[in-house]
Amino acid sequence: MAQSEFEAALKLSPGMLPVVESMASLQLARRQPALAKEYAQRCVEVAPGNPTCHLLLGMVFLDGETGTALEQFQIASRLAPKEPVAHLQLAAAYSRMKKWQEAENQFQEALRVSPRNDHALEQYANYLAVRNQRAQAITRVQQFLADYPDDAGATLLLGSLYAGAKQYGDAKTQAERAIQLDPKLVAAYLDLGKLEQALGNRDAAIRSYEKALTLQPNIVPLLTLVGNLYLYKSDLASARKYYDRAVAIDSDFAPALANLAYLQANQGGDLNVALSLAQKAKSLLPNLDAIDDTLAWIEFLKGEHVEALPTFEECVRKDPSIAVFRYHLGMALLARGDKKGAKSALEVALKLNLAGDDAQRARETLAHTTVD
Repeated sequence: MAQSEFEAALKLSPGMLPVVESMASLQLARRQPALAKEYAQRCVEVAPGNPTCHLLLGMVFLDGETGTALEQFQIASRLAPKEPVAHLQLAAAYSRMKKWQEAENQFQEALRVSPRNDHALEQYANYLAVRNQRAQAITRVQQFLADYPDDAGATLLLGSLYAGAKQYGDAKTQAERAIQLDPKLVAAYLDLGKLEQALGNRDAAIRSYEKALTLQPNIVPLLTLVGNLYLYKSDLASARKYYDRAVAIDSDFAPALANLAYLQANQGGDLNVALSLAQKAKSLLPNLDAIDDTLAWIEFLKGEHVEALPTFEECVRKDPSIAVFRYHLGMALLARGDKKGAKSALEVALKLNLAGDDAQRARETLAHTTVD
């Protein structure tokens, strides 16, 4: 719709600079490099003294012709020396050319001309962290916060750097501080939730994620993640509520469809409905082992034991650390009459911290399975 409106405007006025700029930006966002190049070049032709046009053209060339991109960013920097974005793009180009000192100089220049620029600080800190200079990144952000202690974004950035170093206690302190500074900062609740998960605090993680959802209720991957956490707690009703919400917003989100199928099957629901959901998830994500496992489990519950077994074996072969894969394999082996193999698979599943009703059924099955 945006493109149609821009095209209509260009028919009325082919040289309308804001529209040409917008079309170039739109095509970059849509990953249409040929069209983005066409509009960015037109932008430069219409307004050769406009730094934004040169930035757009440079961004077109950044992935394939770094040297040409660098030239455009340099022109933009000369035209607008006090604008940080040109320096950040120059840093990106120098990084791709492995000219590390030049890249660092441009990051520092971006922060010199715009001292309180969170975006520039984040890019610079991430650049340092990726280059195994996390301690320097932490120091740089701490220096920033010494000047601007009320900056929630920088506070959260410091927390993420601590988390990358597995300093979870320090990371949690910074995430909580960011929330105090800005109670509506969704990213802070997300980071805090991840930290609580890393620390094994599942209930606290759920609370953080649910707070994020009160601020942005339609984040489908997050709805699915919260559903998963409730599933691990064996709170199937709450898990289903979140999966239903996710699918209602995006009926093609495969992880939610697959997990909804799994719940449908395990709660004694209509197995044909479960199968339909899992098949749709498979069509959307054909190479995801968890979905293959779910499909095979539904087949198993329908009595198709022979057909399901090879899939369980393949899932375990690809990722032997997943407890539920081992559990399903054990149950399928038992159905085939291989008590020894079933016992081994179920015991490993429990050692891998199989949870909830699956763990209970695994223990009950082991208690009633004797190997001659």
